[in-house]
Amino acid sequence: MTSIKPEDLPAAVCDGAEKLPQSDKATEDAAMVLADVLGCAIVAARRQQQPQPPAGSHPVWGLPARSAPGDALMLNVLHAHLDDWDPVHYVSAGHPAAVLWPLATCLMETHGGDPADALQIYLVAHEVMCVLGARFGDSLAPTGRHATTLFGGLAAAAATAWWISRTPEAIDRAMSLAGTSLAGTLHGFGSDLKPFQVANAARVGWQAGQFAPSLSAEPASWLTALRELTAYRENPTWLGDHPQVFGAAPAAELLPSHIKHYPACAYFDQTLSQIERLRATATRGTRPVRIAVPAYIRHASRFPLPDTVPQARFSLPYLVAYAWLEGLSPAAFTQTEINRPDVRALARALAVGTVDGELSTFADTLSGALTVLGRDGRETDHELVFGGVRPDPSWSAITGKFAPFVPDASQIVDFCRALPSRSGHDWDVLQRNLARRSRVQVERKS
Repeated sequence: MTSIKPEDLPAAVCDGAEKLPQSDKATEDAAMVLADVLGCAIVAARRQQQPQPPAGSHPVWGLPARSAPGDALMLNVLHAHLDDWDPVHYVSAGHPAAVLWPLATCLMETHGGDPADALQIYLVAHEVMCVLGARFGDSLAPTGRHATTLFGGLAAAAATAWWISRTPEAIDRAMSLAGTSLAGTLHGFGSDLKPFQVANAARVGWQAGQFAPSLSAEPASWLTALRELTAYRENPTWLGDHPQVFGAAPAAELLPSHIKHYPACAYFDQTLSQIERLRATATRGTRPVRIAVPAYIRHASRFPLPDTVPQARFSLPYLVAYAWLEGLSPAAFTQTEINRPDVRALARALAVGTVDGELSTFADTLSGALTVLGRDGRETDHELVFGGVRPDPSWSAITGKFAPFVPDASQIVDFCRALPSRSGHDWDVLQRNLARRSRVQVERKS
């Protein structure tokens, strides 16, 4: 940490991100994750029975309600991250879209602008979060802190101050304010604390960015807030041929965002996809009895047998058991399904082991195994391969992901595909249509 100069970050990152070429790849990636995070927020918002927020002028995505900007921002982030189904970006070490797209649209609505402005805000904020994630991400987890909360809040503060004032001093003050006010711990994983902490981080960053330009006193550098929590990582190598996260191309161009298949911990995506493929060809009556995975996946499995829906999202035994019996979908994440005796029995009997080795770059792979017990009592080992798959998001994947749950899915995707050319009026029309659809669904349920 001591080798970082205050002028290197964050103002230099914001300035550098603003000057980076807005490549078609980075722009499309940002538009895709907006579509995905809108879908995630709408699925969660329409399912939740939450108190009506105070009235205001800012849309709460997918609901008839409008609220004050800070309240709407927090609710949109909360809903986007509630099911842990929102996109991740591996450089940022977290979930940038759930924090930064609600922030970008909030600033667009509050300070005037159109979706092209929101896109610019998002790209700058995303780049800041990626720089923080690449430099400090590996050393953050041992401190017990949640990367999305800390890095997302700092990026939100930097982008807000950048959009309002464009001065290095305000950006540094904003991140100092946010860095000393953020709280998010890994102990929140498997509970509703996690999405709440992420939502609060977005609001803290937004407020810090607004207050920063008017401060007369210079607070301590934001680096001071991080120094006790992290250790500086020089030259992260896992990006392979692209060790520099910013300066030549946006992080979103170097590596796409990962659109998650399952509403669970992102580390499980590759495992569960392979298990579902094995299940499709398995003989009826067989069952998994052992699974060997890399250490980072086993570490992410925090609950051997979950008792609640949030815990189920971080329980590899439950997810493997349910995927084998039914095929995994959002239907798995209800209290009724978690309490099913057959699922719990299979999860309880599944032994989870660890394979040796680490994944340093996307060229690396590790081999694990799923051991399946046949009806004849014989065991068969099936190879599982980990690593070596770069994210490959697509519009069709996003449409297919939400079509069964969000009648507005095609409308959202169509809007986002032409995001840079949309107007502020177009955005407002989309929000009114989503709210109208929600109102009709509520009336039908009633």
